[in-house]
Amino acid sequence: MTNPSVARSFLLGEVDALEPFDFVAVVPGGRVLNAVEIAREEDGALQVRVPGRVGVAPPLDDEVCRGLRDRGFHVEDAEDAMKPWTRGAVDGEAAISLLQEILVEVFGEKPDAALDIGHGSQRKQHEAR
Repeated sequence: MTNPSVARSFLLGEVDALEPFDFVAVVPGGRVLNAVEIAREEDGALQVRVPGRVGVAPPLDDEVCRGLRDRGFHVEDAEDAMKPWTRGAVDGEAAISLLQEILVEVFGEKPDAALDIGHGSQRKQHEAR
């Protein structure tokens, strides 16, 4: 999907359909390190996340962290690269706007970059906790 308005429309449907603990992940052109997620919390609220880095993936660089901080994102422990950066969103439109802003203005992706979109759930992790 390369047209930003088509991607936005598609994502709005995906976000509106999220159940608690579900998320939609957006990755520009297979660049998995630039992933951004929109998740539905247990209480129905939406959260935009930049996932933490695991394994041999390099931590987010200082410029990306600054860009996230400037946009109201926070991280539970800045010294732990595995912790996600998060920010709440009032609705699906706001979440998608924030996701697109992060991809373009923080990660430097082109507005019409091809997007890979995936879905997941953290329900089992939540129940295990």
